[in-house]
Amino acid sequence: MLETCNLPIKINISDNAWLYTKIATLVDRDEFLEAVAISRIALGQDRLVPYEFFHNPNQENGVVPSLEGAMDYFPGWQPSKRYPYIEFALHGEMANLCREYEVTKRSFHNVIIFSILCGEVGECDYNKENTYFLRKLEIEEGRCFSLDFAESVIVINPYSTKKEVVKAFSQYLKLLQHKETHFPKKYCTSHDTVNSIKRDREWYWMNKRGSSAAKILKKISEKYGNEPCPFTVESIEAQIKQYKKRLRSPFSPPWKVPVG
Repeated sequence: MLETCNLPIKINISDNAWLYTKIATLVDRDEFLEAVAISRIALGQDRLVPYEFFHNPNQENGVVPSLEGAMDYFPGWQPSKRYPYIEFALHGEMANLCREYEVTKRSFHNVIIFSILCGEVGECDYNKENTYFLRKLEIEEGRCFSLDFAESVIVINPYSTKKEVVKAFSQYLKLLQHKETHFPKKYCTSHDTVNSIKRDREWYWMNKRGSSAAKILKKISEKYGNEPCPFTVESIEAQIKQYKKRLRSPFSPPWKVPVG
């Protein structure tokens, strides 16, 4: 059985503080890690798939990766009438988590999938594109199963004009502003530098595994040798408390309410 709740999801992001904070705030939640564990059980997974197995220059974001060649990692997989293929089941697990945290599948599709499969995600797994084009045929083939909670569709045909499209988009912006209470500004993710958020995350996980602030201070003081350590037990406790507060807050949508 895979250890999950005491094993953090590895985040490979070096210089994007906002995105690192965004992903960490999702994947470090106890309930998210528990859901990941349940998803792995549903897939019959007994160990993590190497992250490099799926990532190559031709990997398309937003498409469930083929698990062909990786089935040794899923010895307990049992197809069903609902999910005859493991990729269908994986998409279902991902979609459930997206609904639970009200995040768009387009943005967090691969973040959640590789959290389940590999216990590891990277910057390339977050889709920064907010607008995309789907033809009727692609929708019918299942490329767009359902709209996320804040998404709308503008329907165009060969006779549509640019003016009509812009007007429809303006109506969508007005709708968002009218329903601002549904997208309150408090949901906007605050963040510090990447080094700071990584440090706080490391301390959080050390504390979660049983280390007190005093033990954490003793360990990090060793890095400074004869130099004075800039941290105290109180400052470490404060940062851990702040990180826990971040994880208890409602998860934020990956956008801000448009203005104007």
